[in-house]
Order: sequence, then C-alpha cells, then structure tokens
Amino acid sequence: MRLPIVKQDGTEFENAEELSKLIQDAGDDLYLLTTQTWHGGIHISEDAAPWARDTHPVRCIADGEVVAYRMMEDYLTSEFKGETLQYSNSFCLVRHHYQQEDDEGHKQGFTYYSLYMHLCPWKEWPSAERYRLAQRRNVRNSVPQNGQQVPAVTLPVGETFEPVEGEAIQQGQINGVTYDFMRIRMLSEGVSNSQVLATKGTDTLWIAKDEAVMEQVSVSRPSWIYDQVEATLNRGMNGRADPKPNKGQTGHKLAGDPAHSISAGTRIRFDAHRVQLQEIGGQARKMARCELPKSGCSQWICVEEQYIDIVSETPTQLGKLYELPNPVPIRAGDTIGYLGLYESPAGLEGGKTGNAMIHLEVFSPEDGVEDVVNSKKWQDEGFRLVDGSDSDGVLDPENVSEFFQSLCSSNDESNPEILDAETVRERLKDKASACERHKIVAKHRSEWSKDFSQSAFDRFLQLFPSSATQNLIDHETERARQLGWIAGATRLGVLTSPLYHFYPFIFNELSLDDEMNERWLTVPKGQLTFDIEGNDIESSDFFSRVPHVPNNKGTVIGNSGITIGRGLDIGKRSKNEVYRLFSAVSNSCKPISPKLLSWLQSGAGKTRSAAYSHLQTLDAKVPKKEQTITRKQQHFLFLEVYNEYIKETKRLISKSDVERTYDPTHVLNWDKLPKSIQDVLVDLRFRGDNKPKTRAWFMPALVSDIKNDRTGIKSQFYDVISSNEWNTKYGVSNNRILQRSKRLR
Repeated sequence: MRLPIVKQDGTEFENAEELSKLIQDAGDDLYLLTTQTWHGGIHISEDAAPWARDTHPVRCIADGEVVAYRMMEDYLTSEFKGETLQYSNSFCLVRHHYQQEDDEGHKQGFTYYSLYMHLCPWKEWPSAERYRLAQRRNVRNSVPQNGQQVPAVTLPVGETFEPVEGEAIQQGQINGVTYDFMRIRMLSEGVSNSQVLATKGTDTLWIAKDEAVMEQVSVSRPSWIYDQVEATLNRGMNGRADPKPNKGQTGHKLAGDPAHSISAGTRIRFDAHRVQLQEIGGQARKMARCELPKSGCSQWICVEEQYIDIVSETPTQLGKLYELPNPVPIRAGDTIGYLGLYESPAGLEGGKTGNAMIHLEVFSPEDGVEDVVNSKKWQDEGFRLVDGSDSDGVLDPENVSEFFQSLCSSNDESNPEILDAETVRERLKDKASACERHKIVAKHRSEWSKDFSQSAFDRFLQLFPSSATQNLIDHETERARQLGWIAGATRLGVLTSPLYHFYPFIFNELSLDDEMNERWLTVPKGQLTFDIEGNDIESSDFFSRVPHVPNNKGTVIGNSGITIGRGLDIGKRSKNEVYRLFSAVSNSCKPISPKLLSWLQSGAGKTRSAAYSHLQTLDAKVPKKEQTITRKQQHFLFLEVYNEYIKETKRLISKSDVERTYDPTHVLNWDKLPKSIQDVLVDLRFRGDNKPKTRAWFMPALVSDIKNDRTGIKSQFYDVISSNEWNTKYGVSNNRILQRSKRLR
C-alpha cells in the first residue's frame, strides 16, 4: 500500500492520519457528502498539496492493474453567464484485490477499484526538463554584460525551476568569468528582495548554468499510457508461434514453439496493452506479438525489461475513454498523474471558483464486501455498512432521507436520532469524528453514472423550481455527461449497480495494511534459522531489517557481504539474482524502495572490505526512511532464500557418493523426516556447516536413528548436534548449537 501523494520534499507521510489531517484542514475531506449531495470520495487539491500539481505526482495506492483510462489532450471548457470555465474529465481506473481469512480460517475477499478523476490533461503535463539547486545560486532579471552589476537574489538549496521554452541561451559575465545563462520559471516557492522577485511562477529570471550546482529532476510519466513501443533486443532469443490453448502449471497458456532465431540488435515494435503472460519452462513470462519492421514478419517475443532496450514509446489512445484489452500491471507508488484544473460556477449569477485537484475514490461492486465488513476483524475495528441503494443522493433541506440519517446515527438502534440537514452536514464535516466516519462503508450509486446525475438534478429542480436554477442545472447536466464514464466502460458492466464505497486511505489507516504485522515474524518453515539469523529490535546490533555487514569493530567476519533480512548475503549473489529475489517478494507484498534495490544490486558480489566500504555509501544513496524493509518483505524474502537451501540440502544428503558411503540401503527419505530434523539439516547448510568433514560425523548418526526409530533427545543425531565440537572445531556460536538442539527435543 502507498498513500497517493508524498510531502513537499518528496518524503513519505508518517502515516495515513497525517495526510488525512492535511486534507481535512484544506476542506477536501468530502467523503460521503459535498455541500448538498452524496460524494463517494475525497479531493486532493493544490490548497493541501500544491506540489502535486507539477512536482510530485499522484501515485497508485496499491498493487493492481490499470483497466481503463481517459486522458484528454487539453482541458474541456464550458460557458456560464459569460464566464469560460476549464475542467478536466481525465481519469485512471485501477483494479485491486483484497483478501483475508475469515473467523474460521477460510479465505474471503473482494475486488475493488481506485479511481483518480480530474487528472491533468496530457498537454499540461510538466516539462521534462527541470532542475533543483544542490548549492545556493544567484538569479537576476537580466544577463550581466561588460562588468555591469545586475541586481540579484540568492536562491537557497532545494529550489526547483524549469527553462522557459523557446528562450535561447545567452552569454554573460560575472567577475570577469563568462557563463551561459538560461531564462527560467520558478516551480518552488522561491524568495525575493526589494529588487528581484523570484517566487513561484516568475519566468523573467536568468541563472548561470553550472552542472555542478544544478541537478536535473526527472518528471514521472505513467507507463500505462504508452501503448506503442519500439525497442531493440539486447540479446539473441527465439521468436515463437502463437500460444497453445492448454495451460501450464502457472495457470497461463503455454508459449508457442520456437519458430525463428532473432539476433541481438533487432528492432521490434509491439502494443504494450496487449502484452500477456505465457508459460515458458515453468515460468510465466511477459510476451508480446512483435512486428519486425526490417523483415516484415511478426513473432511472439519475451519483452521483459531485461531483454529489450526501449527506443520510443507513444500514447495513441488519447482523447477518449479507453478500456485496455489486457490490463497493465501497476505497483503501489507508481505514477498516476498530476492535479488537474476544475472550475465551476460560483453561483446562480455566474462568476467562477475552483482550483487544481483530483477526486480519489475507492469502491467495489462485489457483495463479498458485506461478508468482510461483518467479519470479526473489521467489526473489531469499528466498521459499519450503510445501504443507500435507493438514495437519490440529495440532502433535502426539509426532509433528510433515511440514508443520510443512517450515516450520522449512533449505534443505539433503540433510540434513533432524527436530524435536520444542517446537523447532518456538520456531523459529516466534523474533524473530531473523522475516524468514525472513515469506517463507514456506503453502498450507493456512483456519481459517475448517468442515472445518478439525472435523478439528482431532477430532485434539485423539485427543490428549487426557478429559471435561474434551471440554467445552472442545464449547464451542470452537460458537464456531468462529459465527466461520466461508467456507461462507456462496457467491459466493466458490473459497475452499473450500486457500489460499496470506502474511505480511500482506509487500507493504510487501519491495521488492514499488514506490512508490519507481528505475524510476519513467524514463518511456515525454517523458524529455527529465521530466529537465529537476527532480531526485530531496532537498537540491536542484530536488527535484521536494515542492510549490514557482520563485522567486529570494522573487521568483516569471514567472507561476509552485505546482508539484509534473515540471512540474505548478497556478497554471494549476482545483480540479476538480487533483482529476481526482490521481484519475487513483491508478488506477495509491497516492493522495496527502488533506491534501496539499486544500492543492493550495486553491492552484489562484494565481500569483506569491499562490502564494508559499500555499506558506508548507504546514507548517501538511500534516504534513511527507505533503508528498512518491512516485516512482511523480510518474511517473504526469507522464504525465497530458504526454499533454495531446502533444495540444496536435499541434494547434498542424497548425492551418490553420500548415499554410497552413509546410506547404501536408502533408508533416508526427505519427505518422511520429522520437520524438526529437516529444519536442523537446512540450518546446517544455511550457515555452511554441511560439508564433507561434518557429514562424516552427522550422517551415520542420522541413518542409524532412522534404522532404529530413534528421535528427540534419545537419538544419536541429537547428541551430535548438541556437541560443543561445533564451536571448537567449526566456529559455530554456542547460541546456534543450543537452538539447534532445542529444535530436536
């Protein structure tokens, strides 16, 4: 899970409550009610987060897949009382899945969607060329020439700006030194003095170019919007025929047979929205039917990022509602877009109001929501379901509907309150009760459906029957038609009925986001090794969820490399192995920080002093908050690594020479060994204690125990594993010897 925006400096909010308060203070917490109508989501506006307009984009809140979007080239406009109003109907729709165990341990869950409405249109996306100051720098209103002293103001570190498009570089001099000057527009708040104004939006400033003090800032663009991709293969591979109709062990269709060998450097072209998973060698791979422009033929080719170098990407589905033929996977934290402008009439007589914002909404069409909300887990958190299926969504000032009464009612059904409209409005805006309000799951028709907007406007005409109201409603009816999208999303026809709406941060705000749940400190296999390989005490030298190198006052112990989690030593891994491991982990939980992953890959293969030196670069390369992995990430990382050691352990104790020497009658069967013995054998391999000399010691004992049906403290294997010789001969810590022997009791 990720919150949809970051702070102004690009760092994460401490928690969902911090972001919720920011939105409430800006008046944007509109969940359940706007001024007088039902509202299924919240707004994030430039009043709360101006940096989300052009600096730090809105992000996807959870792992999922983009199923539909509408990205317009420019803002739409409407006219009311002589005023031109700009507004955005651009949006992105992402599908997610929630699953939990019910009170009896059975799986239950539902599909849900996150909607990001009023995104900045494509034409208004920030310039790709922008800079941030790494050192203080002067800016001026003109370029200094011939020794003249031009008034200046000093911008502090961290200020951001972009070049003014179409303005040529000019040469000027400062203290006799010639510089190239470029004209810039301020993006951050900036500064000013009595002679030079250098605040946000000012575009008459000139700055001396110097790469040493100006770092380029990348502008995030959403990968899901680019469908037509041209690339070159960076290695030779087989092109394949059409996939086979039957499915493999991964649940995906088997890839077609190899057809032609395609050499490295070959140019390919494919539709990224038609990429599909196909099984090759027991693995699901991203495959696309690629055109080979040079030969004029087409082949199915694996287009995963490690195999191709992208030359160009083009969005060809702009300006319309587009349902993707194959949903595009998206990770929590990936770019969605920037805040878009939304202007509305200020009143019946005209004028306008509005700002840059997005509407963020989370909903589900599935009745399975009711089972989850009524489960003990959610009930203990204080959730409740309110059914507004029959509501027209209008807060009648004279006769408040049962739906709005229910949103504000107490849990005392025997003594229900009868509330007037103003009280309802106050309660649904009250900051003090926001936590309780956010735990309401409301079943209601979507405001993006035609039938909802029409019934709401019809009701307004009944309540306010005047020609002035009619004019405003006619205007808003047409805008609602432009904003609506549900009727056009024919592949998602399930969204036509009333939907279950959630407060958008609820999965972050409550314990339902389980990345740090203590249950992840228990593993289904290998608990012995998991517990020995570190602890979860942040102040401890053995805290395992941060990168470290086992050392004694700077002297690295043994042949150690960078270690993270419970025993992953990347000194023994390649960059590709590190990437593969963390990629696999991200299938079960949120991915680790990209900066941390990049840093870990850079440390792959480094051991001893090289590893320790690399560790000293961590703070400079990875923000402190991104250096620690979650308990859930550590859990699944351990399982990935541990599974490798299980395979290796089985191989070592069943090698032909081992069987011939210690088990000629083949009594040792891994699957029939007690789990405690399996755990100890794997731990021996994990630490490197399973080698020819030690096998000559523990293998005869293990085989003898199997033949004589001995287990626990009466077994010879227990006596061997408990022996202090592991410490004196092989350097195993006394604690590890103790824990291994305890596991066998």
